[in-house]
Amino acid sequence: MASSLSFEYFFLVIISQSPVKINYLLTGLVNSIEPHHERIIVDTTVQEKAIAHPVDSRLLEIARGKVAQATKRVGITLKQTFAKKGKALRRKAGGYAHARQFRRLRRTVKRQLTMLGIVLREIRRKRSLEHAARTGRANPQATA
Repeated sequence: MASSLSFEYFFLVIISQSPVKINYLLTGLVNSIEPHHERIIVDTTVQEKAIAHPVDSRLLEIARGKVAQATKRVGITLKQTFAKKGKALRRKAGGYAHARQFRRLRRTVKRQLTMLGIVLREIRRKRSLEHAARTGRANPQATA
């Protein structure tokens, strides 16, 4: 006779519950197994996951990439998207953080923020030029 609840279900419940309930759930698992088994082996080791924490350098690089993609989709051509430089700075920032070289890390994050600002300013400028061309104004920079 097979048990009504699978071992995978118990494993998932054990992970999500508090340690107090683990003994109760394991007892339920043992009682639900066929009686002719003399011994049961339960492996309770948990593999730690590689969690990607939201780091400034990563978020800035993602923002720069998404902004560049969105402008390309809309049809605005950028002078620079900083694709290579952004990727390199993200890698450097990870190395500096790992080596606890926080001043260098701060400098690379600051450069990434500057590059994102450059891209955003260029988009703003090109949009205002396009808007001026559509409305027929001669010099859009003079009214700003």
